Amino acid sequence: WSWLNNKDAVRSLRSHNTTTCGLHVHVTRHPLTQDQIAKMVLFVNDRGNEDLIKAIARRYAEGYCKIKEKQISTAHVSTDRYEAVNITGRNTIEFRIFKGSLKYESVIAAIEFCNSLCNFASLSSTNDVASLTGDNFIDFINNDGAAESTTLRPYMNAVLQTA
Repeated sequence: WSWLNNKDAVRSLRSHNTTTCGLHVHVTRHPLTQDQIAKMVLFVNDRGNEDLIKAIARRYAEGYCKIKEKQISTAHVSTDRYEAVNITGRNTIEFRIFKGSLKYESVIAAIEFCNSLCNFASLSSTNDVASLTGDNFIDFINNDGAAESTTLRPYMNAVLQTA
């Protein structure tokens, strides 16, 4: 991804300042359980996490990444590929929440967010939906998930301070 730091390589490209582009991150679903998938979907769709999602994604509830109220028992099931977390694919889960970007830090932060959310969902207890909060996620990336969120943490801190 270092090519994004080359100004000549990205000079004529468009991404952030357009309505036709988003940054979508695909995560393999094979190591994930239905409970982990449900918790990731619940986390992203929880209106209580809206400020956090807006901070990292730089957009919220657009037509191509709909936010819908979910329940733990059915959050791992959907037929709508235009949801914020698209789980209709057989092999991947698609995070559609991010605004397009050609900035290295934004792209890496998005990837690290998805990875961190997968790890966060795998560590929280299955029935403890109340623990899926933005504050607990930030605590996770600052502690247990710190090694895998080296770009995400300063990126989120900078964005949250200006919000």
